[in-house]
Amino acid sequence: MQKAVAFAVLIAVLLAGGLPARINQTEATAGDRQTVVHSLLPRQTAVKPLATHIHPDALVDRIVVKLVEGIRPRIDGNGFVSLAGRDMAGVNGVLSGKANHQVRRMFGQTPEKLEKTKFLLETRSGRQVADMNGYFVIDVSCPAEAEALINRLNALPEVEIAYPEPKPEPTVDIDPPTPAYDTAQSYLWVAPGGIDADYAHTIAGGTGIDVTIADIEGAWKLTHEDLELPSGSVWGGTMPPEAMWRDHGTAVVGMLAAGDNGYGMVGIAPQARIGLVSIGDMATADAILLAVDSLVPGDIMLIELNAAGPRYNFQIRSDQLGYVCMEYWQAEFDAIQMAWAKGIIVCEAAGNGAENLDDVIYENRFDTTYRN
Repeated sequence: MQKAVAFAVLIAVLLAGGLPARINQTEATAGDRQTVVHSLLPRQTAVKPLATHIHPDALVDRIVVKLVEGIRPRIDGNGFVSLAGRDMAGVNGVLSGKANHQVRRMFGQTPEKLEKTKFLLETRSGRQVADMNGYFVIDVSCPAEAEALINRLNALPEVEIAYPEPKPEPTVDIDPPTPAYDTAQSYLWVAPGGIDADYAHTIAGGTGIDVTIADIEGAWKLTHEDLELPSGSVWGGTMPPEAMWRDHGTAVVGMLAAGDNGYGMVGIAPQARIGLVSIGDMATADAILLAVDSLVPGDIMLIELNAAGPRYNFQIRSDQLGYVCMEYWQAEFDAIQMAWAKGIIVCEAAGNGAENLDDVIYENRFDTTYRN
C-alpha cells in the first residue's frame, strides 16, 4: 500500500504545476451567495443506516453528528440553537443528559471563517460543499452508549447523519514482520518493480520543487538527519508519544521527501516542502481542514491513516482486517471535498483491511458515480 500511495504522490507532484492559481480571498454579499447556491452541483450525503451496531471492543469514546444543511446550528448554554429559526427540540431532547463540555463543535475554525470558506470554495468549484458548522462531537462512555445515542439521533429529521468515530491508527505493518531495511530502494526504479521516480528526477518539476506536501497522521522524528525539516514544518496538532506513530510518520515522510544529500535514503520528491498535521488531539477531519487552510492550489495532501470500519462493527483488531480509509466517515469526506474545491490533490491510504470497497456494506460510498 505504501508503494501505491508513493506512486500517487509522484503523479501528483508531476501534475501539480498545471492547476489554477490561488483563489481570490474576497468578501461576498448575501446576494452573491444566494446566486451561487442556485447554480451549484449538489453535494453527496451519507445514507442513514437503519441501525448502527458497534462491537464491545471498539475504541470509541465519542460520536459525530452532522445536522442537515440550512439549519446554521450553534451551541449555547442551553443546547443547540438554529440561526435559521429551525426547531432544535428533538436534538436537544436526545442530548439532554449530556453536560455542555460533552457536546462541542468539531472544527476549531470560527463559524464565520467556515461560512466564508464554504462560499469561496463553492464559487471556485461549482459544487456545493458541506456546512462544516453542522458537525459536532459528543463524548460517550462506552460503545453501548455510542450505539444507543447514534440510533436515536439518526431517527431525527434534523440529523443528516450520526456515526461512531473510531480512533484512527497508523497503517502499520503486521506479522510477518517487514524484512530488514534495503538501501537499494527498489521502489524508485522503473516499473513493474518500482514507480520510476529515478526518471522523474531528471525532468522539470520531477523532484517536487515549489510543491508542498501535507502529511496528516500521528507523529514524526523531527530531528531525523535525512528529513531536513525546517522550523515551522508542524502546522498543528499534538503528537502522541507512542513509538509506532513516530516511526510510521518518519518512514512516510522519508519515502516522500528525504534529502538527496549523499547519505541515507532519497525521497520520491526530495525538493518538496513538507507540512505536518498531527491528529493526536483533534479529529482527522479537523486536521484535514487545518491543512487545507495552509495549502494552495496544486499542493498535495497525504492522509496516511486508517480506522476500524463497519465489517466487524468498528472492532479494534491487531491484524487490522476490516480497516478502511478515512473518507468512509462523512466528516472526513466533506473535509476532503473542501480540499478538492480549493484545487488540492489528495492522496489517501486505502486501509490495511483487505476490504472490497464495492461491497454493499459500504453503501456506495466508494462508487465514484455516486460519491466523488
